[in-house]
Amino acid sequence: MRLRTEKMLVWVVLGLGTACGDVQSGHTSASDVPGATAQSPQSQSQSPTSTASGEAEESQAIPSAPEAPRGPASDDLDVEPPLEHTAADAGIEAAPQPEAASADTAATAALGRETLGTTPLPCALRSVVETSCQSCHARTPGSLAPMSLTSREDFMAPAISQPDRKVYELVAERVHSAAAPMPPITARKLTEGELATFDGLLGAELSAGPERCEGSGAKRVEYPPPDPSEIQQCYPFYAYRRGSDLEQPFQVPTGENYACFVFDIPWPGAAQALSVNIRDSPVVHHWVLFDENLSLPQGTVLVTPDDCSLGATTMYASGLISDDDAMNMPPAVGLQMPTAGSNLRMMLSVHYFNMGEPVDDTSGVEVCVAREPREHTAAPHNVGALDLVLPPHQATDIVTRCTPKYPGDIHIIKTQPHMHARGVRLDTIIERADGSRETLIDVPYDFTNQITYESDVVLKPGDVLVTTCHFMNDTDRTITEGASTEEEMCMNVLTAWPAGSLNANNVDDGGTGCFE
Repeated sequence: MRLRTEKMLVWVVLGLGTACGDVQSGHTSASDVPGATAQSPQSQSQSPTSTASGEAEESQAIPSAPEAPRGPASDDLDVEPPLEHTAADAGIEAAPQPEAASADTAATAALGRETLGTTPLPCALRSVVETSCQSCHARTPGSLAPMSLTSREDFMAPAISQPDRKVYELVAERVHSAAAPMPPITARKLTEGELATFDGLLGAELSAGPERCEGSGAKRVEYPPPDPSEIQQCYPFYAYRRGSDLEQPFQVPTGENYACFVFDIPWPGAAQALSVNIRDSPVVHHWVLFDENLSLPQGTVLVTPDDCSLGATTMYASGLISDDDAMNMPPAVGLQMPTAGSNLRMMLSVHYFNMGEPVDDTSGVEVCVAREPREHTAAPHNVGALDLVLPPHQATDIVTRCTPKYPGDIHIIKTQPHMHARGVRLDTIIERADGSRETLIDVPYDFTNQITYESDVVLKPGDVLVTTCHFMNDTDRTITEGASTEEEMCMNVLTAWPAGSLNANNVDDGGTGCFE
């Protein structure tokens, strides 16, 4: 069970989507749908795991790139071995890389129109667009969509495909289109209420909204950067062309592709991360930084999401396309990183959507580690379900409990809900030892716009965490737990200190989560 639990930390973000259209509304709680059922851990299946954009233009979800040739069954990895290792030495078959893109070719990668203003949308429209459109139609959409849909100016601008019409006019049509719907057919359909929001608010008199809208009270993580004097060094983990020279850019083929890049642990000994600086790219949908225990040599590039999850233990940072350029830890807290000299390696996983010609890429992150350890060391921990079954055409609530065994206070500083395309809402409630109840998180969920929220909650001995994942399976098949986006997960990743305090048994246990 421990290996499976460890892999789930990486599956949390390795399964972030197979196309930019993998979107759901995020506003329909299972409890609001007639016929919803609830499952406790005791009633969940024990079977093995199986596995909107509001686009106003004529784009469609891009097809998956063909899978690279498989290597021998003994190693069965789609991999580009380091140049100093032959395929025979590695025991695996080298996957082909495209021809290097010229500077002219790289410059022609299809890029969407950035936002044209800052005037807020009305709150009701903003809520739908944020959860169903902006994972692709972000302020800087890159190659994921033709234009941004984040401001009033974006909706009032001439449409790219039909300049004689406004964007809002085409949006109003596409959300109702059967032939070319947006969100696309691979995504969750908009609810009747969300369609009514578009119908009622989109028009020539589209009003401006307030700067802030009322919500659940949950707040995105926005910690201040560390003082430069605290930083010992920032270590880069950037995409590279396979081989010993990590300065050579990776060649991103046209279409949807995964690539995972292996690195030696560069810092000496143990380390705390204080911030993660992000180097974004217009062809990146999301990225994950984690470690793996296969001892793959630095310079290895894996090219399928399944291979990337092999040997994975702990996820340290992740992100979708966004305006963020850094992720910071709160004052007095550092993030536990793997120790140099162990059998672990660092791995950067990148999910690409390149709608243009093959293009060079050196996106990724740099991890800034502390000169001296901060007072508290935090780590990511999972709460949620290891098994679930979602019957077809039915709303289902998966309810799980976690009773921490750590004998002292547990400080939760971040919470990141995670499900796949059929998840609509997640809540984690604290049942205090004195009988009172407190909400840790209760938010709508959007598979393509997964948000990490701040927290300042302190758990006391005897407190219990109750996590409920709300799903709506609108397919014709039963869905079970797994890493694929066609399967589901029920997870809330809690960053907390002391590191390990939310593990299954106690702070010294080697696991990565609390599952009952």
